[in-house]
Amino acid sequence: MVQSTQDSPSERRRLGSQVIADGAATSIEFSAATNGLLLITNSASDRNGIISFRVGTAGYCNKYGGSSLLTALATGPVTGTTGTETHLKVGISTANIKLYIENWTESVSTVSITLVSVSAAAYILEAVS
Repeated sequence: MVQSTQDSPSERRRLGSQVIADGAATSIEFSAATNGLLLITNSASDRNGIISFRVGTAGYCNKYGGSSLLTALATGPVTGTTGTETHLKVGISTANIKLYIENWTESVSTVSITLVSVSAAAYILEAVS
């Protein structure tokens, strides 16, 4: 689990790398409803991209660039059981304040996560059980 706080809302924060088993997911829980950008790269190097998101009320999740093997979902959550084979999927929950990353790459994937312009003051990165 990675726990972090930001000094300012416009700061870029690299959360580091998270190992996600095939058919599993990880989540980022925020301290409040927030929006921002998620920059994601993975060890397969063909599932990278930029995701614009808002978690909480009126949530959204849109891919603005990257591989066709990276999918953005409007709503989630994802649990590791809803993916498309060979894809890495990002989803949000309107019921809570979490962003989810699901691995269906057919192998273990190491995902590097960077958040940009996130308005929430704190967040926690953890595996979804």
